[in-house]
Amino acid sequence: MATATQEELSEPTVLHGLSYRDYARLVAVPANYHLRMFYLDGVLEIVSPKIAKHEVPSFLFLFLVTTVAGVLGLKTKTTGSGTFQRRGKKASLGAGAEPDQSFYIANYDRFPRDRDLNLDAGDPPPDLWIEVDNSVSSKRRYSIYASLGVPEVWCYRSRAKSLDFLRLVEGRYESIEWSLALPVLSPTRVLEVLPLIEGLSDQDCILYLGDWARRLVDDRAGE
Repeated sequence: MATATQEELSEPTVLHGLSYRDYARLVAVPANYHLRMFYLDGVLEIVSPKIAKHEVPSFLFLFLVTTVAGVLGLKTKTTGSGTFQRRGKKASLGAGAEPDQSFYIANYDRFPRDRDLNLDAGDPPPDLWIEVDNSVSSKRRYSIYASLGVPEVWCYRSRAKSLDFLRLVEGRYESIEWSLALPVLSPTRVLEVLPLIEGLSDQDCILYLGDWARRLVDDRAGE
């Protein structure tokens, strides 16, 4: 089975004419686990994230979402960059992708505990899907997320320091001002706090975010 090294994939690699079965086989190869694969109806994009500009912001979003959810009293199931797949109407077609971070919040209780997740069997996709863009834009992948049925996507552009919140409406994504999963959060609020936690240790980051989230909740209650 084909594999690809990180050196080979410093830039995105796009393959055409692959069946859904071919894609699923590539994803399952252990030597490919360090790669991110995005597939839709015959087209496969493969990328290898750069740690400093990609994985570090990704973990900040992990801390942010889980901490804010905890302050709001919401249970979360973090599914990270797990692979989510859905077969198409034809056996050779389908969709699949691996987010930078993903979370079950509203559908926390529907996440299977005793078996593998299966979107084809009716399991829900993550409630919140986060992408951190460095040199490649996630915008061209929105159709993949829509095919998977992801209700909310955050897209953070690490170079531009910009952030979009998007919700799925009739098969397309539209911008929203407030998060569906975490209603106290807006892109503006998240962008304000990110620079304040970038240089903190993990423990201090979580403590800071906890205090910050409680202030947001108190401010909202006072409105």
